[in-house]
Amino acid sequence: MKTQKLWLLRPLPRFMDDPTPDSIVGSGENPWHIWWGTAQGFVVRAESEEQARALAADEAGDEGRRAWLDPAFSDCTELVSGGEPGVILRDFNAG
Repeated sequence: MKTQKLWLLRPLPRFMDDPTPDSIVGSGENPWHIWWGTAQGFVVRAESEEQARALAADEAGDEGRRAWLDPAFSDCTELVSGGEPGVILRDFNAG
């Protein structure tokens, strides 16, 4: 078995800062224009970014698979063990 890595996937900040249908990017509408019924982030174990994105896309909600597969909509960052103590992901929606 190849070495697995942990990946953090989140919507790009511009989609969370202005979650309206009018938040247009060159390739399409904001997948998170309606917050309920959508995934807001994932921590995934995978060999590569491509595999991590595919695994997250398999668990997508109403935002759709493309939101996690396309880097124009989401960020996918490898988590490393070094660094300052802190919360990695707080996925909270009070609405």
